[in-house]
Amino acid sequence: MFEEQIALGAALLDVEKPGWRDKIDVETLDMSNTWCCVLGQTFADETPQFSAPYWVAVDRLGIETDSWGRDENGMLADDYGFADEPEQRYELLTAEWIEYLSR
Repeated sequence: MFEEQIALGAALLDVEKPGWRDKIDVETLDMSNTWCCVLGQTFADETPQFSAPYWVAVDRLGIETDSWGRDENGMLADDYGFADEPEQRYELLTAEWIEYLSR
């Protein structure tokens, strides 16, 4: 269901954050959690105290998170597989990221 979005998100991180995969702990990966999601784990070391790394990541990567604005490529966080609306599908998104990372 999220294969294309995850591939886009991984490609973006490959360019912007080489080595990002080494920071991901699939045992704690939870795409509904701003600390335990792919962006949260990737940007955790660069996040100021009391800030959620997901929000630091989308800011630094220039990714928009709602339909009011889109990034320079016309994309939203959902389009990169970093978020999902409706939230009921976060378990599936997490499972698909784990499957992608296991390849």
